[in-house]
Amino acid sequence: MKAITRFKNIILPYTDSGTLNVAVDSKFTKSLVTVLGADIYYTEINTFNNTLEIHPNMEWPSGSEITITLDSIVHKYIVSEDINYYAPLSYLYSSSLLGSADLLDVLFKAGMATLQEKELLTKLEENSPKLFELLYNISVGCISEFRYDSTAIKKPVTVLKLFRRLLQLLYMYGLESIVSYYNMDISLPKDWFLDANILGIKSDTQVNETLFELEVSIKKLINVMQAKQLNLDITQSLKHHMDPKLPQYKILETAVVLLLAIRASDNGELKY
Repeated sequence: MKAITRFKNIILPYTDSGTLNVAVDSKFTKSLVTVLGADIYYTEINTFNNTLEIHPNMEWPSGSEITITLDSIVHKYIVSEDINYYAPLSYLYSSSLLGSADLLDVLFKAGMATLQEKELLTKLEENSPKLFELLYNISVGCISEFRYDSTAIKKPVTVLKLFRRLLQLLYMYGLESIVSYYNMDISLPKDWFLDANILGIKSDTQVNETLFELEVSIKKLINVMQAKQLNLDITQSLKHHMDPKLPQYKILETAVVLLLAIRASDNGELKY
């Protein structure tokens, strides 16, 4: 099996009598390939030098396997994974791992969750079930949930995606000092978050609609944090980074509150 990049053309000898079949499979986006069909990913071009070129339409699916049969000869290729493409539930489905008892552990072993993330979210679900449920409800309103082929709800993985999105927002708006100060840099390096494509992120308008719908629940969390004298003053400094009138301000403010709540729960300062 030959390794190629996501953008590589495949060039094979061409004969007029040749029969061609191209099959595409992916351990990361199997559902997408199944729905769209393999032929949407490539174009065949017959050249004048007796070769057949198979060009990816934009790019081959991340981590895919391509099997080409030409004149009964099989050619196999494996496409490099796009490390900035983050779709953990799609990966679990494509790899037939959705039935695993501990999905966070499976993702950790696959390099799609760090050990610290796995431990943090497992502890969070056990010790602060209301906070965990709030995070899940926010996550499905902010990031499209993988629901292909009657896939059951997988809350820990959905919350993991939200956790990474919250960190991504802080890095995007230059607030990495908050990430470091509260020891939230337990995921991947800053560069990953700045380049990452977390699959399914919804528009700012949709996110704000979700935050409005969950405003009462978010306020209850804030009241509990204040009652326990957890320092939320850091949120007052956000106006120096962004105009409070912008629609993104509420999203950023909520992201900071949620990350502080997660850290407080992990430290034993908050049980909610």
